Amino acid sequence: MSERLTWGRAHEARRERTGCPPWHGLSEAAVIVLCGVTVRTALPVALVVGTLLSVVNQGATIADSGLTPDVGMRVGFNYAVPFVVSSIGFLGAGRRRPDSATLSGDGTQSR
Repeated sequence: MSERLTWGRAHEARRERTGCPPWHGLSEAAVIVLCGVTVRTALPVALVVGTLLSVVNQGATIADSGLTPDVGMRVGFNYAVPFVVSSIGFLGAGRRRPDSATLSGDGTQSR
């Protein structure tokens, strides 16, 4: 495929579909996450995946001895990790790239 899309146009279309605001740099991404922009997307993923992980990994321990502080911390991580991963995936649509970058038809980035 010889057609080349500018990175900005291709990314702008994806950004509009996901609703992710444009960002550049770790500090801007952190602000987006801390302001709750990713919650609508990441929270359902974290609830489903975190519950499955907790049942599989901690279910027997909780059934035998209840929810101890140690187990509670592990369960918390079972929810936190999918939330962070889903937030990072959501942020991928909004990352600003330099205007000079292009995306070739085969999906590789060139300048």
